[in-house]
Amino acid sequence: MRKINPARLRLRLEFGHSETVTSVNGVNVNKFVCDAVVWGGIYTNSMTQQYALMGQGLTDTKSFIVRHNERLQDCTQLRCNGKVYGNLQFNVDPYNSHDSFDVVTGKKVTQRGR
Repeated sequence: MRKINPARLRLRLEFGHSETVTSVNGVNVNKFVCDAVVWGGIYTNSMTQQYALMGQGLTDTKSFIVRHNERLQDCTQLRCNGKVYGNLQFNVDPYNSHDSFDVVTGKKVTQRGR
């Protein structure tokens, strides 16, 4: 994606994965583990993109823009302002240049890493 103003990258986005840990009560819970921290911003989807997400059964999603970074594609979750998003879908810019941006869409995790 091109023609994104870098001044829009005001949020700290944490990319990572989920690990199962046992709490003191002996209950297994999923915990977010951060692998990379980058600057990003909120991306507003067009109506066509919103309909496509709804057609796939993805509700409560949010899209973010980040500078192109192939390392982020190995991550399965994203955390922004304390909210965790899973089922990440990357719309990767095919050009690896200084002005390349990727759009990452994630579904908000509501309970125990789901």
